[in-house]
Amino acid sequence: MDQLVHAAYNAIFPLLGLLGLVAALTVIGVLIKGRPAAGSTFRRKGPLLSPAERSFFRVLDAAVTGDYRVFAKVRVADILAPAGVKGGKWRAAFNRIAMKHFDFVLCEPGTCSVVAVVELDDASHQSQKVRRRDQFLGDACRTAQLPIIRVRAQRAYNVDEIRGVVKTAIADQGRTGRPAVAAVRQMAPRPETPTTPTPPIEARGGVPTCRTCSRPMQRKVLSTGDDKGRYYWGCDYGCPAAQDSKKQSPNSFGSNP
Repeated sequence: MDQLVHAAYNAIFPLLGLLGLVAALTVIGVLIKGRPAAGSTFRRKGPLLSPAERSFFRVLDAAVTGDYRVFAKVRVADILAPAGVKGGKWRAAFNRIAMKHFDFVLCEPGTCSVVAVVELDDASHQSQKVRRRDQFLGDACRTAQLPIIRVRAQRAYNVDEIRGVVKTAIADQGRTGRPAVAAVRQMAPRPETPTTPTPPIEARGGVPTCRTCSRPMQRKVLSTGDDKGRYYWGCDYGCPAAQDSKKQSPNSFGSNP
């Protein structure tokens, strides 16, 4: 009997020692991994917001000034948390939001309580991967009864329209069960000024107009050639008709003062 106990002890003791060594190495590895490597350096990245995000941020801030504060690039996990699950399921749900962020978050000025989130959708949101991400965030916000406002990125925005969409989304919280989508219209391009030519060199109060662009011409002086020092009427916009006037005979130039 004693021999059996002694044999079992001799077999188990090395195994326990090996397990202890593995545990010690694991702890040491975790401690080393948590420390920055000796001599590590870092660089500061560029602006927090892209040019398109900065453009919309200014409009959004103007639209909600006095009502809410705007925060940018806020981690989803700082706004939402898994509910109704524990253990491994909680960790799995948390991992789905841990590396994501909201473009903009609207908060109450006094308490910084979150009242809505805003997503700016640029061309990248047409891809299937980003669409799945958008669908997931929309569903997550719906279950949390948090309004999510989606705005299509454009060159220009209407402050009053953005203000109206924000107020409507917050007022309808929990009623529609769908993310609010801001249908922002793009500003119409400014119509071009007609450039119909006028009759050649018609005078307006003693100053001729350009036959191409109809703008008043300017009195200029020739700096080279046989007629150097003589004056002529020229267009500051480089129109061909004004250039041709330099080739006319000296008698057509304005007289020297």
